[in-house]
Order: sequence, then C-alpha cells, then structure tokens
Amino acid sequence: MIRIIKPGKTDFRMTCDKCGCVQTYMHALENGKPRRRCVDCGHTFNPFVGTIAQGSHLPLNVQIALVYYTINNFSLTDIQQNLRTDYGIELTQGSIISNRHKILAAIEHRFAMPKLSGVVKVDECCFRECQKGAKTLINTVPTAVGER
Repeated sequence: MIRIIKPGKTDFRMTCDKCGCVQTYMHALENGKPRRRCVDCGHTFNPFVGTIAQGSHLPLNVQIALVYYTINNFSLTDIQQNLRTDYGIELTQGSIISNRHKILAAIEHRFAMPKLSGVVKVDECCFRECQKGAKTLINTVPTAVGER
C-alpha cells in the first residue's frame, strides 16, 4: 500500500522523523497543515513528510481520489471531470500528469520490478523496459529459438 499519511505505532500517533519517539504533540498549524513536536528531542515535523502528499496543496481526500483514479486507469479528461463534479476542484491536465507520475513512482519504488534477463517470450502483453541512461546496454536482439 502506498503511504499517504505515515502510520504511527499506536493510536495513530505520529513518530518523530529524527529520533523515532512516539511521544509527540500538536505544535502549530503551518499553511493549514499540522506541525508536531517531539517530546524527547524537540524536533518539529509535518506528518506528510516522506509521503506522496508531501509538498502538495491539494486536500487529502482529493489526493486519495487521484490515487484511486490512477490505479484504475482513468483517462486525464475523466479525472478532470470527476474532480470538477465531485470535489469542485479545477486541475489542469499537466498537474494531473505530475501527480500521476508521483503516484506511479511511489508504486514502482514500493513494488520493485523484477530484473529480466535472457530471452523473455510473452504473448499479447506489454511490458515497459527502458535502458535510457544505462552505462552498459543489454542486448535485446532475440536469438534463435531454444538457444540460451
């Protein structure tokens, strides 16, 4: 599962990013977002740091909707229309694309793709593979059937 909010250890309490202490308290509101302070080290933090909601100005329910729409392969225009009708938010397709890439990068980071090697034969499926920027390219030319 992708973290939208960091899970606390018990009772949905947030843990300190610096020392890991679970004893934190509400310290202040900064731009409408809660800041918490650690009892042990005094470090202040935002519960959204390290999640896909970090740095976003969208409400949490809209971010959850964007995750749902991305996972279920909604088109950009469908996402735009649903956000307009359900949440009253007008987003450009560029901002939807950037949020979608952030969500897909988090999914890819969480569930790493396996490394394929040799000849992979697949029927009627499409797999993304890119060697852009690789220092050594892997030969992708298929060999004769049965050779390894």
